[in-house]
Amino acid sequence: MDQKTEGTIILVSITSNLTDLEHLMGKQLPRNEDQLNELFYSIKCEISNLAIGERATSSLKDDAELQIENVDTNRPDTWSTEGIARALRGILEIETGLKKYETSSKIATTITVDRELKNIRPYIACVVARGVRMSDETIRGVIQLQEKLDQSYGRKRKRSSIGFYDFDLISPPLRYGIADPDSVRFIPLQGTEPMSLREILQEHPKGIEYGQILADREKLPILMDTKNQVLSFPPIINSHDLGRIVPETRNILVEVTGTNEKTVLNCLTILATTLADRGGKLHPASIHYEYAKSKPVMTPDLKSRIIRISIQHVNEITGLKLSHRELSSCLDEPALTHGC
Repeated sequence: MDQKTEGTIILVSITSNLTDLEHLMGKQLPRNEDQLNELFYSIKCEISNLAIGERATSSLKDDAELQIENVDTNRPDTWSTEGIARALRGILEIETGLKKYETSSKIATTITVDRELKNIRPYIACVVARGVRMSDETIRGVIQLQEKLDQSYGRKRKRSSIGFYDFDLISPPLRYGIADPDSVRFIPLQGTEPMSLREILQEHPKGIEYGQILADREKLPILMDTKNQVLSFPPIINSHDLGRIVPETRNILVEVTGTNEKTVLNCLTILATTLADRGGKLHPASIHYEYAKSKPVMTPDLKSRIIRISIQHVNEITGLKLSHRELSSCLDEPALTHGC
């Protein structure tokens, strides 16, 4: 299992390529297993399941695949190679302080949310990452992060679920609406024939696995573009035509839908910054909720915020005696706090 519980500790396991990790960090890491683990311990991770030959020599090959156990469930932003690289850059003082991410002033798309979704699956957040440098390795990593967030942070897609799309194939603006189970047909991801929403729930493996989230709903969520092309049947499955990312894909639309607004926004923040670390230029989306009188919501929200803390309180709960300077140094690690 990639995710398991030991006592009360949840372990999130990810696979990372050592060369790729070093590329993101801009620094070569120790090839000795013990020395590398000492570094990973600083961010509550450790390497496990090394190949027998690697354990015998305690020396890693340049292109070694690392199985990393991450026990810090409060830091879902470190559930990826990009997140681990970001955290280690701070520990090694390569890049200290809160990392700054910016979004373009140009909106990539608007999304209208049907008023009938208010009591079904009411929230959505999106971003378009342009110019992302993709490869088979990075695609596997992004999909791995998606699955970890869906299963853990998203509570098996109940609170949030994620979709990726080739934005060049999409005609904005988008509409997040509802559909009768038999009125819409599309080819689900990895499929070959069009299926109705009802057929997907009854016959498709993902529909069988996650269909209970939409149990007893007469109408179902659907995400479509202005040409009525189906992007997704949230939270079940994406379209095969639009929701398939390949190494040649350069402009990626990320959407997160769910029942908890904070979870949805936080997931998008993690994914947006992950793609930004891969060279993507972030373009926001404007979300218009038909059931709310509020102004349109711009996503992602990458603004930092100030939290005031007492040094005395920190020392009391940690058992330490940190000075102002020492505490400031500890906080200088680039933890991802943009809304998370």
